Amino acid sequence: MRRLFMLASLAALPFLAACSGEDRPEVIVGAASSLLPLLRELEPVFEKDALIDLTITYNATGTIARQIEQGAPIDVFLSADQALTLQMVEEGFLRQDSILAIGESLLVVIRPQDGETSTFLDARRIAIANPETAPYGTAAKHLLEINALWEQVESRVVYAESALQAVQFVRSAEADIGLVPLTLVAQNRQGVELISERTHGVFGTEPITQIGAIATTSVQVDAATRFLDFLLSKAAQSIFGRHGYAPTRIEASG
Repeated sequence: MRRLFMLASLAALPFLAACSGEDRPEVIVGAASSLLPLLRELEPVFEKDALIDLTITYNATGTIARQIEQGAPIDVFLSADQALTLQMVEEGFLRQDSILAIGESLLVVIRPQDGETSTFLDARRIAIANPETAPYGTAAKHLLEINALWEQVESRVVYAESALQAVQFVRSAEADIGLVPLTLVAQNRQGVELISERTHGVFGTEPITQIGAIATTSVQVDAATRFLDFLLSKAAQSIFGRHGYAPTRIEASG
């Protein structure tokens, strides 16, 4: 339910509401957890310039997808799974004309600050996001498989609910090594250090494309469209770059 406390406040203070002359739309965003540092920086910039309020919740891509399918009042879906997003279009949960590819990220290998583990085979616990719900978890598992490591380390893998939680496992030394999105540690390496800056080209993984789309049930289509357009603006893409994203190389709406 959309901000009942705000509605109650307006009801209690009708005079102030009338005098403000401001009726700001609210866009509810369900975002992949890998986007959290980026969106924390982008959110106030967009809200100030667009006069649109954002409410952003973070989780694994698959979890947010299920919430949308179950009727959660989400206007914008920011996904790290292109195939799932297009499937949701086909099933009628997302608007076909709204699909945008907004950037690409890669996996990196991290360990706790001052940790000594440098290889997967040496690690007692390896943190990855759950491959069943998180694209970065799927990519991490695939990386280990194509390097003939999965069968050797599977029993030591610790599954996080999201990519963000996988970073937290490493940061708290609950895992000796982790495979996580570059975007989650590009601006904040507190408690962790990178063993490999980019696994692409080293381990053979492909970039993961971040996709934006508007839910078919959204009642804020115009405001949601403005938010997606903002993500492709030069100002926003500059911030994307600082957080480890590269410009997308695919057409998501084809």
